[in-house]
Amino acid sequence: MSDTDPLSKLQELLGRASLADVHDGRPPAPVTAPNTTSQEYHPDSDSDDEDTMNRLGRPYIKEYLPPTHCDRSEAADPVENTVEGNHAQWATDKGWQVGQPAGDTDVFIPWNTVKKYPYTYIGKTNREKVDKKFFAAGKLNNRTWHFFYIRRLEPELRPILLVPANQFQDFLTKINEKLNLQLTIPNIGPNGSFQVTFEDKDMPRPRYLGQATSKEMADSLLEKELPSGYIPKWEELSTVAPTDRSMEAFKAKMDMIQLAQKGKKLASKERAKTERVAKQQSWNHAIKRVQRYLGIRDVRRGYRDAVRKRLGAEGLEWAALDDAVEAELVNLPPSAFFDPEKPCIFPPEGSVVFVCVDVEAWERDQQVITEIGISTLDTAEIKDMIPGEGGTKWMEKIRARHFRIIENQRYENHEFVHGCADRFEFGESEWINLKDAPSVVASCFKPPYSLFKDPINPTVRDLVLVGHDIDADILYLKKMGYNVLNLGNLKEKQDTASMYRYLRRESNPRNLGAVLADLGITGWNLHNAGNDAVYTLQAMIGIAIRHLVEKQAKLASKEEDLQAKIQASIEEAKERVLEQNEGWSSAGEDSDGGVAVPPTLPNRASKSTYNRNNNHLPGLSIPGSSSASKKRNGPKDEGIVYW
Repeated sequence: MSDTDPLSKLQELLGRASLADVHDGRPPAPVTAPNTTSQEYHPDSDSDDEDTMNRLGRPYIKEYLPPTHCDRSEAADPVENTVEGNHAQWATDKGWQVGQPAGDTDVFIPWNTVKKYPYTYIGKTNREKVDKKFFAAGKLNNRTWHFFYIRRLEPELRPILLVPANQFQDFLTKINEKLNLQLTIPNIGPNGSFQVTFEDKDMPRPRYLGQATSKEMADSLLEKELPSGYIPKWEELSTVAPTDRSMEAFKAKMDMIQLAQKGKKLASKERAKTERVAKQQSWNHAIKRVQRYLGIRDVRRGYRDAVRKRLGAEGLEWAALDDAVEAELVNLPPSAFFDPEKPCIFPPEGSVVFVCVDVEAWERDQQVITEIGISTLDTAEIKDMIPGEGGTKWMEKIRARHFRIIENQRYENHEFVHGCADRFEFGESEWINLKDAPSVVASCFKPPYSLFKDPINPTVRDLVLVGHDIDADILYLKKMGYNVLNLGNLKEKQDTASMYRYLRRESNPRNLGAVLADLGITGWNLHNAGNDAVYTLQAMIGIAIRHLVEKQAKLASKEEDLQAKIQASIEEAKERVLEQNEGWSSAGEDSDGGVAVPPTLPNRASKSTYNRNNNHLPGLSIPGSSSASKKRNGPKDEGIVYW
């Protein structure tokens, strides 16, 4: 039988060794792997496959997992308690072993179908909120999933990943409870069955791959190369040839699964739209959080829920409760306010310290770090200050440090960017050795936060990391030997490039110089790490204030337009009333009616005269009119003249 024979492929998928010559009644000879003692050998398996499966299982599979409803009666002895088998140890009532086939009554859902569920099976009304809270941004993976896989007949295609249907049902139940919905598992998908079973005893069954409880674990698990023929040592090898019927049934089953996973165009489009909207909203939220830290926006998180809870205790019905909540929220003072001549009216949230980092590397080798700039803004120092136009007074409180690496001072940028390492605008540059750089940088994230004096009562404060394309600077620091993300008091990171994109609704990020120019900030000697760190914090303040000021201006403009429209409508109404009353006026009490008007012969009888003479009643058609003509069914009488 050739390697390309479909029966051979199905045999491999079933996890069976070889087809024995059973016509002579003799039992088949056992198939063993050369130099292998701890595991049965599968014909198309090798040690690399076994190692791959071990790598898949060992880090992510718990020793005992919750059982499913499949039958374990056919299982042989448990795996020996060895280093190789310990991670996959199982018992008939305790869990799964890596490579273990599913039972014939187990029900599965393709993983790709699960990922597309909100885009394919939920209407537009609820799709966005379900996707946002439970699917988007990797949230789908932040729960326990047991992954199974089944190989296709085409060896060049990746296996299909599956999850138990009961796990997905539990997931939908949680969504329904949280959002008060009634989502269910569809009986059938748009292109095929949503759920699949493998009840045919001669059909390959999904094999257990592993368990993941987070996005990182799922990504690591699913990105691994799946083995092509691994079976556990306890599984008995079969010598029964698959029938043509079972072969066709399996092919039909796989086709059905692939059809169920299609509809990618709509799903991908909806997912891309959802991800784009989520990303843009995250930039919006980032600006608002900076405004809260600066004290120009109030914290309103949970306020609506608190109002609803308080009003709900009064026994209001749903409709009345919604109206009462909205009425109370309308009467709230503005959630954000900025006046350049007055201190902020809201307390800065968390009393955070902004620490901005900018790292410069040699243009010919990004591994060579030449400069490190760090700037600091303590919100406790500006909470009672007048901010000035655009926050200029606050910007004066920014502290700056500029470190130059002694070993790399000969590397200067001049081809792609114009470097100016020797032109620090906000103090004196500090020369440090490369080996000391991690500790020096770390000191800037500790009290007194570059204040250059000993604090009276040093306290650890919450920090907000800031940068223009901050992820690049984080990676530079990590290469240098300092991982800023390990700080326990690091509240979050803010990227001025993303903040500005939301401010101007732009698809592509702008460089720091362009951002400063738009904000009216003059940036001297950019691409000096110390200068860039200061200007980035200035840009953060400028963006947060500009976002609020422009919104206040728009609201004021809308209010002015509304008042103007109201006033114009009032004037038009007055003119209309005056015009309508002019004809009914008696022309004053002195008018006696004037002289008599002589009668004249009319050109034609008026319709009102005709109606009177013919006793026409309201609602009846005038003979000869279009409506009367339409209602007559008989032939037109040409001898009768109605007018």
